[in-house]
Amino acid sequence: MLNEGKVVLRCGQGGLFDRMVQVLGADVARQLIPLEYKDDLLSLWGYISKPGYYRSNREMNYFFINGRNISSPAISNAVRLGYYTMLPKGRYPAAVLNVKINLEEVDVNVHPAKRYVRLSRENEIMDGITEAVEQALKQEKLVPEVKPPRTMTMQSSLASPEKPTSREPISSESPVIRENTSNYTAPPRDTQRRLKSSERALAEEKAQPERVGSGVSDARILGQVNDLYIVAETDEGLLLIDQHAAHERIMYEQISRKVKHDWQELISPVTVDLTTREKVLLEEYIPYLEDLGFSLSEFGTQTYVITTVPTVMGKIEDPSVVYDLLADLFAQGRVKEKKGMEDMLCKTMACRSAIKAGAPCNMEQMQNLLDQLEKTENPYTCPHGRPTMITLGKAELDKLFKRTGV
Repeated sequence: MLNEGKVVLRCGQGGLFDRMVQVLGADVARQLIPLEYKDDLLSLWGYISKPGYYRSNREMNYFFINGRNISSPAISNAVRLGYYTMLPKGRYPAAVLNVKINLEEVDVNVHPAKRYVRLSRENEIMDGITEAVEQALKQEKLVPEVKPPRTMTMQSSLASPEKPTSREPISSESPVIRENTSNYTAPPRDTQRRLKSSERALAEEKAQPERVGSGVSDARILGQVNDLYIVAETDEGLLLIDQHAAHERIMYEQISRKVKHDWQELISPVTVDLTTREKVLLEEYIPYLEDLGFSLSEFGTQTYVITTVPTVMGKIEDPSVVYDLLADLFAQGRVKEKKGMEDMLCKTMACRSAIKAGAPCNMEQMQNLLDQLEKTENPYTCPHGRPTMITLGKAELDKLFKRTGV
């Protein structure tokens, strides 16, 4: 490849993956999984990145239609839609896709440089691309593997315990959940109630969705760190599970799959006093909240009383759960689309119904959680796109202890 007469890239022989290694680099290429799809309208092949690798823009998207390199926000959005809740909001995966379509469906004369095209059956083509991404992701085990920095040693990572360590993510592209757990310890009764609620809901499901078979339930549990992370052993090394993110995924799928939500009456109704802005927002949410099993009634000019909640939330003994849920909704502001409104409510309910960070779990409870996670459609990320689990492989452990020739 030449730029102003100078060679900027020299590619040797090889197929598409070899070209991607040369152009994108080996680190990016290791994060890619193959994709192949065909229907009556298009055939598609290429590579997409695992959910743990993404960017804040579409710079890692490369698309070719009938051999022509094109720019297409529509295809980027279709690819991202295939990940659904596996990616954080506003993040885009890497993707190199070759699309072959009947020439009659493509108009390349909409841009002087012919970088943009017009597709006569765009919606159907985008649906096919989204389905192709979904299928490719379902066929892969997507537990991200931690690779410590090359300069890191066990001594340096444990030294100077009196100095506070940074809680910022290593990569600026990685999301971080900020939960204040320093003074919070969830009572065992609360943890057991939340786990039993999701276990019971799972047992009541008649139609079981397709499972990916992550094998997480077969891991040998070793214990718990900081009342937040479950440590387990697999054939590959250590498996670390974020208990809140894992249970949030379980709850989200149960809530979003329910067609009709059962409700339970609160022994003591919850009264909420609202600002003018909050009242306006709540009035928009009320129809969707009622579909989920909430019952809200006006009780004054800017006051509402809540008398029922969904049974999936379990027995509510502390009204702060309801206050926190409403606060989360108000923080989101208005949601323009109906589907976006419903999905956001499901995510919020899942977060507030899940077991908490800072909740001690016994061995039975931890195993129960992993068994339930194994039965989800997507056990690898929470509904907001954070990983539920990561692996630290034996090779990386050997490096940390400077073991060679093992």
